[in-house]
Amino acid sequence: MEVLEDIKQHPIFRILLPFVLGIVFYFITKPIIHNYVIITTVFSLVFIIVVFHILAGKYWNYQWLYGAFIYLAFFVFGFIISVQQGKTSDIGIKGEAKILGTVENEPKLKENSVQTRISIEAYETNNEWYATTGFIQLFLEKTDEAAELKAGDQIIFSPDLQQYENAGNPYEFDYEKYLWQHLISYSDYLTGNEWIKTETYKKFHVKRFAQNIRNSLINIYRENGLEGDELAVATALSLGNKSSLSDNVRQSYSISGGMHVLAVSGLHVGIVFLVINSLLGFLKKKKHLLIKTVLVILLIWFYALITGLSPSVTRASLMFSLFAIGKVMKRNPGFLNILSTSALISLIINPFAITEIGFQLSYAAVGSIVFFYPRIYSLITVSNKILDKLWSLVAVSVAAQIGTLPLTIYYFNQFSNYFILTNILLIPLVSIAIYSAILLIVVSPIGFLSVFVGKIFNFIIYLMNSGVSFIESLPWSASTIYIDRFQFVLLIAIILLVVFILEYRKNKLFIPALFCLICFMGNALINKIESINQRDIVVYNIRNTSVINFIDARDNIIVTGVNSNLSDGKNKTFAKYHLRRGLNEEKIVFIEHLNPDYILRNIISINNPHVFLKNGLIGFHNLRLALVGDKLKYPKNPSVKLNVDYVIVTGYKGVSFNELLGSFNFNSVIIDSSVADYYAENITQQLLLAGYNVFNVKESGAFIHSIENEI
Repeated sequence: MEVLEDIKQHPIFRILLPFVLGIVFYFITKPIIHNYVIITTVFSLVFIIVVFHILAGKYWNYQWLYGAFIYLAFFVFGFIISVQQGKTSDIGIKGEAKILGTVENEPKLKENSVQTRISIEAYETNNEWYATTGFIQLFLEKTDEAAELKAGDQIIFSPDLQQYENAGNPYEFDYEKYLWQHLISYSDYLTGNEWIKTETYKKFHVKRFAQNIRNSLINIYRENGLEGDELAVATALSLGNKSSLSDNVRQSYSISGGMHVLAVSGLHVGIVFLVINSLLGFLKKKKHLLIKTVLVILLIWFYALITGLSPSVTRASLMFSLFAIGKVMKRNPGFLNILSTSALISLIINPFAITEIGFQLSYAAVGSIVFFYPRIYSLITVSNKILDKLWSLVAVSVAAQIGTLPLTIYYFNQFSNYFILTNILLIPLVSIAIYSAILLIVVSPIGFLSVFVGKIFNFIIYLMNSGVSFIESLPWSASTIYIDRFQFVLLIAIILLVVFILEYRKNKLFIPALFCLICFMGNALINKIESINQRDIVVYNIRNTSVINFIDARDNIIVTGVNSNLSDGKNKTFAKYHLRRGLNEEKIVFIEHLNPDYILRNIISINNPHVFLKNGLIGFHNLRLALVGDKLKYPKNPSVKLNVDYVIVTGYKGVSFNELLGSFNFNSVIIDSSVADYYAENITQQLLLAGYNVFNVKESGAFIHSIENEI
């Protein structure tokens, strides 16, 4: 009853729950619903609510039914706007067409391309132009013209409109789903001569305006001595531009647990809010309170604009705006109502935002801080002011970590062991850095003063970078952890049960909390037992690359080409899969080294009695495989054919059909993704006509064969 009474005190939270469930229901069902069904449903619900509103006034017994229909209405509302949002992902273009589109945001410079999101305006087919809407993600060949594109620029291009399909590797990132959730219909790569920039552009484009301001501010940083990693981090934490961050910097902040400071969010907006509030402190009188509030809100949203209006900064700005409005109205709506209102508005604007990791993390962190921080902080009383501030930072860090723990482990499979140390270091420095950035911008016209402030700003960023680099270098700085969806749900359930126990003194909930914990540990134990008995062969689908994985219990052997990027650890295609299977670090053997000259080296590096590699012939437990290709040498004896279970064709040209039949007795052939399409199609047709089984990983995704039940 106490829980229900508390919920009644937060009406926005009450309607948010069914609204979110309606959105979730859409993602589960992904329905195709016509407009007339939606309109009929809406009018029916409005009519029913009106009728029950009248009845509830006359007959108290109908009060609960009236509330039920209100909840149902918000459930349907969440469902309907999700359906409508999903329809915008279809741009309605069939076949070949010339497309006119507008650059939607600031292009991102990649290693070999320029990535940008294009808002479709119209398309031409049969010499006729038709208006349409939707989004396409383009990767443009890296040229000076592509790198100079700005938000608002219009381009004409003729892409090969093919919807993106995942590679089909186990536990890979679902990029196809990611694009759909971001309302992107297609993704394509264009060379420099496959698109042209028009002479016209949208005269006023909000993001172009923001990009121009942001670039001007970056130039101020650069002119006052910031460069390299310091400039990259400064622009990321103050202006939201992370495009210049190096891989090393990203890794340091990620492993140390400080990546959140590089994404402009509640922390940054909160500091800006305090600065603006202080600068407008002269507006103290009651009659000036409204003017001050309006100015604070406008300046917060201006800051959000120049940082790119990212979802995280938009959510934070909305939250602080609601807080400011509540203050001027002299009401205390409660933080849960403010949090719920900002979430409700965000989801009404974009219901698909609920799928974004940032959305989930931000609300989990804020909610967790609001609930757990005062309880953790009150555990220890510190009289010394400096130590008290440190303890406060520790309490905030732990509180935020409790709420975000299930999400960070589930999505990123990583836990930063020194996150408390990182936050104690970074949060004060970030605050000083943002104050320094604001001061630098203000005094930039004053040469000698701006240079002095620039040096301070640069030094603060240097301390941040050095600090996280040091924390990253510490032993056991991060733990790699995998949890499946069932464990993820159990972890959330445990945290929620702890919340109820602490808030409502419901000691009876210790039993279900303990049960969830036992289930969590039991599931982890089952996964470990399964990993001991696993015996698998996996041929991955990685573009133009041969990758064959032999999994023997926790032993992890990969056969690949010398020119692949697997040996430097950059390829993350199968990282989550290996983590899920509980595998040890990869033992890499190169295809080019499968000859007698390297046999001893291969035996030593593999160190597994169940795996044998020689001349392209592979033995794995009771299976025999032949790895054949244009760069492989294997024994050829016209009078004797080798019996193998599988033939794996590799290399650009693969192998000829006659050569294959002349060397091996086999039933099945696997064509890996290194074989060119022309050669793969040619040999596939010949093998199918001859009655053999063929598996082309480019077309069907990764090939997986388990032999654990055959031993």
